Amino acid sequence: MKLLVSTRETQGKRASDFCFVPDGEFVVPGHMCGDEKPDDSCGCRRSMVGVYCHKATTTVKVVSSTMSITEFQMLVGQETADNLIQAVTPYEVGTVLECRDGELRPR
Repeated sequence: MKLLVSTRETQGKRASDFCFVPDGEFVVPGHMCGDEKPDDSCGCRRSMVGVYCHKATTTVKVVSSTMSITEFQMLVGQETADNLIQAVTPYEVGTVLECRDGELRPR
């Protein structure tokens, strides 16, 4: 199954990049503030959150995981898991992505 993990690859491509998540940690969408823009100081509209460290990163990578769908659903919640699995389906393993206003796109 394809999932997303934190990566430092392509960090610095945008001046507003940051990565506080250990490389390889599974990531999920985080909470987004109301009126923020993607490059505002908060960073909530351009990042994803590590499932263990609960910190944020602006760069993520598609990986092939041996984790089962059920295990991932238990880890992050069924709706989050199902939405994320569907969102990464079009991308090849190894693709570095960024999140902008809740949408994933290749770097």
